[in-house]
Amino acid sequence: MKRLSVGIVGCGTIGRELALRIKKNLSARLRIAYCTDTVLEQAQRLRKKLHSRVRVVPIDVLIRESDLIIEAAHASAAFPVAQQALQQHKYVLVM
Repeated sequence: MKRLSVGIVGCGTIGRELALRIKKNLSARLRIAYCTDTVLEQAQRLRKKLHSRVRVVPIDVLIRESDLIIEAAHASAAFPVAQQALQQHKYVLVM
């Protein structure tokens, strides 16, 4: 099975913890490839914490390029992120 590229929307506490757990426990199947946040510094901090080639990108790029989108942002972001991801036939996990 191919390794899925993961995009994380929301790089606060929940997004950060999910990313770290994925890297530690699921790296054979999943690769954190993209992240985004309305607070650019949060996304940049997550990228540095992961010590990997995570790219900080706009949400439309994240959804287009990721196989799995994890929405860990504010509740108001859940529906638009899920809708856009599903329209592009992507896997999506809404926290």
